[in-house]
Amino acid sequence: MAPEVHTVDDHGHSGYTNAVDIWSLGCVVHKILTGQTPFTTTDFWRYVHGLITFPIQHLEAQHVSESGVNFIKSLMKKDAGSRPSAGEARKAAWLNVVEEHKRWYRQ
Repeated sequence: MAPEVHTVDDHGHSGYTNAVDIWSLGCVVHKILTGQTPFTTTDFWRYVHGLITFPIQHLEAQHVSESGVNFIKSLMKKDAGSRPSAGEARKAAWLNVVEEHKRWYRQ
């Protein structure tokens, strides 16, 4: 779950936007590429509290390109307001490379 899902205001309400879906997309893409979740429970909390950077070792082990790693990292920023919208994410360089490869294979 996105970090903001775990946050409760003074009235006991959890306020979050569809940025949680962007976080989830990052988790799904990471899992598809690596077969693993991005975080252990401990590492999740360490990341949320700024004690560690986003863990990329599983992505690197699968030879995910720098633009792919950057795409996932952008989707999984701690601050929900810093994550791209769905429309912005769709324009990511990594996805455009994937689209280029699809066109090349169709020819």
